[in-house]
Amino acid sequence: MRKASARERLAAVAIENTPDRIARIVVCAACDAEGKALFTEGDVDALMDGPEAGQLDAILKTFLETNGILPAAATEREKNS
Repeated sequence: MRKASARERLAAVAIENTPDRIARIVVCAACDAEGKALFTEGDVDALMDGPEAGQLDAILKTFLETNGILPAAATEREKNS
């Protein structure tokens, strides 16, 4: 997981509220150590149906915290400034 650019954060938050929304955000957010994407849009169905589907929420939470989108992360950031 890496910090997303402002454009990427806005794109992730703007993803339509559909059943595959979390998988689509994971596709946008997940990357290797060099920042290369781990998934493509073609992986959304596999992420939704695979055994790791239960882990999507944890990945989403990490993305939101890492990028200061989750309110708790914003509160923690304010305490540290």
